[in-house]
Amino acid sequence: MRKLALLSNPLHSHGPILCKLEACQLFLRNRSEAIKHSLRQLKIEGATSLYIAKLSSAFFSSIIDTGKEFDQVFSGNRGFSSAFVVWANTELQHFVSRFSCQVFRREMGIAAIGVCVSMAKQQCEKLHEIGLDLTFSMQQMLLRDIAEALLDTRDQMVKFARHRAMVNVT
Repeated sequence: MRKLALLSNPLHSHGPILCKLEACQLFLRNRSEAIKHSLRQLKIEGATSLYIAKLSSAFFSSIIDTGKEFDQVFSGNRGFSSAFVVWANTELQHFVSRFSCQVFRREMGIAAIGVCVSMAKQQCEKLHEIGLDLTFSMQQMLLRDIAEALLDTRDQMVKFARHRAMVNVT
């Protein structure tokens, strides 16, 4: 009777997988905190593009390192790969938020914004070495800010052209 109760207990038959799932969640949570800490250590000084180069390099290197570690630790559990992809995409959202606060400001010119976006994209493409492609996701996350920057630039150029036309007329 006792054996029958153990076999019908879902925790008994799924115990090892639940422990691995908890370990996976703990591992990714720990890595999130480590990434957050490492990005906080970066000093915002000098040109924005210099800070973005450091931010992008630190962030995407951390994701790559985490991906390699994750593969070593959880390689026997292919079902956990989706957990890593979801985690990486969530971390990317945090990165894009931090990136956008620094890059998409009124005083930033469109050329400087382009340089920063290009640097982040190049770093994001390095994720291919671990079989992860988040370039499309990052572009989607940045789309609204890029469109607004382009529209602001257009408006500034129209305003400047009108002003110049008025000066030339008088």
